Parts: sequence; C-alpha cells; structure tokens
Amino acid sequence: MTGLPSTGANVFVDRVYALQTNETPGLVVSVGDEVELDGLDGQQRRTFSVRVEALAKVSETLSDLLDQIGVEVEVALAAPITFGGKAGNLLTYAGAEAPTSSGDAERPVGSLVMNFALLAFTQAGAPDALL
Repeated sequence: MTGLPSTGANVFVDRVYALQTNETPGLVVSVGDEVELDGLDGQQRRTFSVRVEALAKVSETLSDLLDQIGVEVEVALAAPITFGGKAGNLLTYAGAEAPTSSGDAERPVGSLVMNFALLAFTQAGAPDALL
C-alpha cells in the first residue's frame, strides 16, 4: 500500500509506537486472528483478519482526509494482489470503526480503522503451501 496519494511511503507493519509528526498521515497494517475451516480434497480454507489504521494530524479537514485515505486503501486492496506467490482478489472489506481522535496536546491524531478479510487456501498439513 505504499505510494497512495495521501499517505505516500508512510506505511508501517505491526507498529507499536506512536507515529511521529513527519510520519503522518500514515498507515499501520497488522494481521490478526486466523480462522481455519475444513476444506475439500486435502485443502484447507484459512481466513486472516487484516487491520489497516489510518492516522493523521488533527485539523479542521481531518474527517475529509481520513475519508480520502479510506477510499484510497479500499481501492488499493480491491485490486489483485500477490500473496505467497499466488495472485488474485484475496482481500474483502469487512467494515470500519468510527473515526476517533486522541493523543497528547503536542501530537493529537485522528484515526480510522478499516478491517479486511484475507482468504487463502492451503494444502492440508502444509500451512505454508498455498494453492
């Protein structure tokens, strides 16, 4: 997701520390829970939750900026992606949390959390063998 018009290169994976002023607007991406479902013919269907949090400095245009970032993220993730060497439309939009704002007086930020589901099929007994 790097290179989006609103966030540029400010994309971080599993970031635990607050973004610095020069890193906003930015995105923090993390992969959450996995649900493994039975499949057919030696296949297993796995669904991973993917969380994308958009962060931006609080301003009068914060709501508009978070909306724009949300649109850019959804469009980017709707395109075919490559995961484990396999290409396809693997991500589906699973909803968003209401935008919020917080932070200390020196660095207040607003955030929009978007949730996606990543669907992958693997060989039974070989979770690293994508089909």
